[in-house]
Amino acid sequence: MRAIISYFALIAIFVWLASEGGFDRAGIGALPIANSRAPTHFSDLPLPDPHELNDLAVVPAAQASEPPAGKVLYVTGAVVNLRAGPGLEHRMITVAERGDVMRPLGRAENGWLPVRDLVTGGEAWISEEYLSLLPPLR
Repeated sequence: MRAIISYFALIAIFVWLASEGGFDRAGIGALPIANSRAPTHFSDLPLPDPHELNDLAVVPAAQASEPPAGKVLYVTGAVVNLRAGPGLEHRMITVAERGDVMRPLGRAENGWLPVRDLVTGGEAWISEEYLSLLPPLR
């Protein structure tokens, strides 16, 4: 009988904690329960201090999306390996993602082009199969 009473008492405690948002930071294996005091809509979020907004730089959208001057190519594959040399036998240096902007550094060899990643500044080889003159659709 004690076991049954203890069991129901334990369930009552869990239900009470869940209703009070006590499981917001639950440990591993526990299901998170939404905090009833958390904002449920973006209009419930506090507004930023207007003085902090003065530090933000405004860049026109057309200017922000323009690639740097000169010929650039766009990565079209979801994730593409960049290699130390022109071919699969060369070690992988890093990866590029769809939409990354590359500048050609020389002539292609066996379908591989030496490029500079315009975001990181790194140089590597990429298969021409995954490059386009036009930005890919996201």
